[in-house]
Amino acid sequence: KGTEELGGRIRIEPISFNKRWAVGTGTNDSEANEKFAVSYDGVTLAGAKHGGMTVSAYVNALKAEGYEKAGVSEYMDLFCFIVWTEKGGDIPNDQREMVLLQCSPTSKGAWTAFMTTRGLLEAKGIAKPLEIVEATAEKRVSGNNRYTNFSFSAPKG
Repeated sequence: KGTEELGGRIRIEPISFNKRWAVGTGTNDSEANEKFAVSYDGVTLAGAKHGGMTVSAYVNALKAEGYEKAGVSEYMDLFCFIVWTEKGGDIPNDQREMVLLQCSPTSKGAWTAFMTTRGLLEAKGIAKPLEIVEATAEKRVSGNNRYTNFSFSAPKG
């Protein structure tokens, strides 16, 4: 969180989540960051730099500039309270802060799979409803790219 190291596992109290679309060049160079854009509805770009332009028009413009791999990826913003960290333990109620856990497409898929499975188990009476979810950071490497995926589970113990 910021510069604070939390460890590989945290426990969160989910508040809400929403989709976010990332539009990029498909490259990993200095221009990729400069040309990066976001949409919160999947249709129109947000922010003053690209605000008002449609996602599809921007992708087409990037491709016209020579970025053949330009495209859109669907992410998820998960708003939550961190209630426990692997490095710091329990966080007292009056010291909790709302944070944003940014989930890549694969982490979004892990969240959807966990919550769907959990909902089915709860509906069948097999599992009790959860207020707290454990998120585990999993380091990944693909070529020169280093990134983190999250997996989600019921807290143990």
